[in-house]
Amino acid sequence: MIRTPNNLSDSEVIERNNVAYSTGCAYYDKGHYSRAKSAFEEALQFWPEDAQAWMAIGNCYEALNKPRLAEQHFRKALEFCNEFEAANIQYNLANSLYDQGLYDDAIEAYLSIPKGHPVWLKARNNLSRAKKKKNRE
Repeated sequence: MIRTPNNLSDSEVIERNNVAYSTGCAYYDKGHYSRAKSAFEEALQFWPEDAQAWMAIGNCYEALNKPRLAEQHFRKALEFCNEFEAANIQYNLANSLYDQGLYDDAIEAYLSIPKGHPVWLKARNNLSRAKKKKNRE
């Protein structure tokens, strides 16, 4: 559901969400992760169910070496995404779990990615790494 803050029309709300999200992408591409995160958070003010913005915030936290916060945002993104997006988000979630040393959870997340999805090969490689790390514990 899209919000209409301050009596904005639906088209104005969509436009503001898109502008904030695009701004976040531009900052992210330049390595300005804190600024990008703020822009993605602004996008969510207009559309709280924007799975891509939730995932983007998670990516910012991952880039800022805050995998626990990344995990929280990836989990939120999973609440609002479609099936195809879910595999991409699940992959990022698995990576944040791996970065926290939660290898069992990471393995489970990698295994949930459907074979044949574009991110599946990367997940399979990371799955192998997670299994090796787990076995060293």
